Amino acid sequence: MKRIFSIKEREFGTGKFLICVPIVSNNKHSIIEDFKRVVNLDPDLVEWRVDYFEDNTDIEKIKAILNQIKGMTQNTPVIFTCRHQSEGGMCSLDSEIRYNMFKEALATGAVDLLDIEMINGEGYINSIKKLTELYDKKLILSYHNFQTTPNEQFIIDKLMDGESLGADIVKVALMPKTSEDVLTLLSATGKSRKYVNIPVITMSMGELGRVSRVWGNAFGSAVTFASMLQISAPGQIGFFDLKKMIEFFSKEGEHS
Repeated sequence: MKRIFSIKEREFGTGKFLICVPIVSNNKHSIIEDFKRVVNLDPDLVEWRVDYFEDNTDIEKIKAILNQIKGMTQNTPVIFTCRHQSEGGMCSLDSEIRYNMFKEALATGAVDLLDIEMINGEGYINSIKKLTELYDKKLILSYHNFQTTPNEQFIIDKLMDGESLGADIVKVALMPKTSEDVLTLLSATGKSRKYVNIPVITMSMGELGRVSRVWGNAFGSAVTFASMLQISAPGQIGFFDLKKMIEFFSKEGEHS
């Protein structure tokens, strides 16, 4: 049975498609202003992509921003992500610096979910898992491939790996070269429900993959990502457009 949990009244694993808006600004003023605007949109989640921050090596400045946005996100779950260059991110900080960053970020109380890459390895992931458990937060383990879409079994195995490594949520994002690649991702997501007992997030990126951002929940994906002003991944759809499409298809399903 799928493990269900809630964060700030947002339920994960129930079949509802949650919308997350990433913040990718590079300076403190813009980040704070973007948080204000995004929270006013009332998304299900907001993600701070701290790797875009121009001072992403300065933990004190990161803490200052988190402490400043803490009040405005009291009712909105916050994902904290420092995406590595190897998986489409903007920084290549070493593991010790990132560990300290994650520890201090969690300690502020402003972060609800922490996203790190599965490529970090079991030992490092275990150390981060202990941090999230210490602060009673959730861990997202993710895998991104901006080059291609592997076969179904590879995708299912990745989702299973995330669970076995201790993730609360596992995420896989892939780049399609053909429409068949999009179907491969969606099919693998659907089939993974037999084997994976935690919420999963999957998406096919780029223009070809946009359908997965709208209909992914029909196959078992728990969260989709929408842009506000700037995109954090190819193929993201604007927040209002995506919200309308998801609401439309949800209503259609209810009346069918």
